[in-house]
Amino acid sequence: MKSISKPRRFRHHRSGDVNVSVSEKSTGNVMLGAGFSSSEGLVLRVRLSQSNVFGTGNRLSVQVNSGSVNTVYALSFTNPYFTIDGISLGTILPARRRFGRTRRCRRIPNLDRGCGCAV
Repeated sequence: MKSISKPRRFRHHRSGDVNVSVSEKSTGNVMLGAGFSSSEGLVLRVRLSQSNVFGTGNRLSVQVNSGSVNTVYALSFTNPYFTIDGISLGTILPARRRFGRTRRCRRIPNLDRGCGCAV
């Protein structure tokens, strides 16, 4: 909240106006990362997330983790106000691409997909 002001008093002490000035904070987030693994080599990570998608309070996130053997993609969505009681609902759609090797050392891609839900 930025400020609260009470402009003037009325004849009746039980009523009056209150002006509230509100500014919204930044809700987006970008995360970049890098690492090294003996089995994967260079590993890169990118994550983009938005905590107040379209002004609804819902969270949306996209993530990519990439290495020479595994590449993982994930899209997640969370509704923190799914019920009146404050129970949230989250959904994730992951996909993983693994590279295997044949006898002739060719890389063969294999794509795994899934779906998850958390309450």
